[in-house]
Amino acid sequence: MTNEEESCVLKNAYASSDINGLRNYDISITRKTYEKYLTLKGADIESEIMHFAIDIASRGGTDMVIEWLLGGMKMEKQKLVSLLQQTLPKDILRYID
Repeated sequence: MTNEEESCVLKNAYASSDINGLRNYDISITRKTYEKYLTLKGADIESEIMHFAIDIASRGGTDMVIEWLLGGMKMEKQKLVSLLQQTLPKDILRYID
């Protein structure tokens, strides 16, 4: 499969807003990952503010990664990771080593 074909497949997969679509699946997995990590670090993930912070980080981070993928991954991967980390909500950042 060529890069163009792969890009087309990704665009179609992420275009769906279906509840079982790839984007929603990625957000769900990202949310669960944050919840597990933060729980291990002692965060109260049930608090209203932490729940909201996790939701923002999961949705926003996932959408930025999808945009990066569909845009041809022109930004260096490490720069993307750094930008994502720097812009996490402060309630999550305080638990990141």
